[in-house]
Amino acid sequence: MSEAQDWNSAGEHRKENNGHMANGGGQDLRRERSSGAPRRAQKQDRPVPRPQRSGGPAQDMDQLKEAVSSAAPGTGEVQRVIRESTFQPRAAAFTSLIQQCARARAWQKAVDVFHALQETPGLKPNFINYSALISACSASGRWQEAEKTFSDMLAASESDEECSPNTITFSSLITACERGGRVDRALHWYHQMDERGVEADHIIYSSLIASCERNGKLDQAVEIVDSMHSAGLYHSPDLYVKLLEALGRQQQWEKALELFLSMQLAGAEAGKPACMALLSAFEAGRQPRLAMQLLDALGEESSPTQLDRDVMLAALRVCAKAGAWQSALRVWERLQSLLQQPQQSAQSTQLRNAAAQLVLQACKTGKNASKAAELATEFRRLGFLSNSAS
Repeated sequence: MSEAQDWNSAGEHRKENNGHMANGGGQDLRRERSSGAPRRAQKQDRPVPRPQRSGGPAQDMDQLKEAVSSAAPGTGEVQRVIRESTFQPRAAAFTSLIQQCARARAWQKAVDVFHALQETPGLKPNFINYSALISACSASGRWQEAEKTFSDMLAASESDEECSPNTITFSSLITACERGGRVDRALHWYHQMDERGVEADHIIYSSLIASCERNGKLDQAVEIVDSMHSAGLYHSPDLYVKLLEALGRQQQWEKALELFLSMQLAGAEAGKPACMALLSAFEAGRQPRLAMQLLDALGEESSPTQLDRDVMLAALRVCAKAGAWQSALRVWERLQSLLQQPQQSAQSTQLRNAAAQLVLQACKTGKNASKAAELATEFRRLGFLSNSAS
């Protein structure tokens, strides 16, 4: 009998037929004794309750789940209620019980269920049972127990290929380590996975990249992104944006640029948030030339990202910090052209003031005091600066 059939046979229970038609499904044409007139069947106030356990052995899967839920973990009670049930649970039934424990964050009880499986004559754990137990440990943040279960699984797989770990198993184990704050162990198992020839999936790549980014392991995060791209996969833009921002904060603009280019080659769209994150990295690294190249690329008609005022203002910040006053003037001219469009009238004065300040900062940082004075006079005449601004 297959495990799928076992699952059905273990989970089936009788459905009672109360003799009435479904709600709204028709009328009961039985007649009242007194009048003989047809009457509609009355809707039941409540469903007929199923017989409840009174402390006796479980007679079906629902009763067994209830008994396991009520049993005390780590006392042998879980194994006892399973052993004393009036039917023989199959491997899939044990998986269902372990998953129930996982949802309740009852990792010790999940271990008890697994031990009951090992003690059941004619049954032995397979990779599904092991994976379910690892997932239950993961749900409770018990990464040590998850690793122990995985080690037992590897030992069992030496004599039984049905216990060989697969992508789902490694995914549960890696997640357990991440939840336990052990990104180093998560990376260890990721490399073990690669050595064993088990392919990572989108979930594993995503969780590892996010975990590395949160823990400041940016080099490892970029390496995993490269592996993900090599596998023909790519992520949604938000993950790339977070990683680009993190690289910018660490002034790793070269890696930020490489990531920005590789995400596009992999098929991910480099939208406005990604462009803003890259410009922030260029600002930290004082790279006005690259900022201007990005603006030129975004200004092309084929660019999927609109060259808007926010992007231009970010580019101006790059120029201001690097003292690239000539590039700042180029951006200023393009910005004025954009702000002359009717749909850009709202808040344009405030944005011009901010942009004018950045242009002056670029001139001062670039040690061109005369140009700064000339522009300050012109900006005040046009109303872009207050009299107190310099």
